[in-house]
Amino acid sequence: MKSRGEALRNYVARRFLLMIPTFLGITFVTFLLCQFVPGGPIDQLRLQLAGAGGGGEVAGGGGARLPQLVIPDAQLQQLREYYGFDKPLPVAYGIWLYQTVQLNLGKSFR
Repeated sequence: MKSRGEALRNYVARRFLLMIPTFLGITFVTFLLCQFVPGGPIDQLRLQLAGAGGGGEVAGGGGARLPQLVIPDAQLQQLREYYGFDKPLPVAYGIWLYQTVQLNLGKSFR
């Protein structure tokens, strides 16, 4: 039979080990939300350059469509490369996680 101290030590060790998959799961969901949320940084840039306001507000209410700025495909590709949207999902997540753990929150979208 285990002593009370040994049982407590095993319980704490198991809890610490469970923190690893929990941390990875939470960060992966956060990463996915940041990557695939509608109106990402490139869409926001289009709206800002078109003079539709800033900060993601929807002007006019009632679901009015805001004007879209036409940006050449080559420039869109450069933006995707700059922000890392051209990388495969596992690679982008690994880079994002590495930078986040170092408290480097990446390049500003503004």
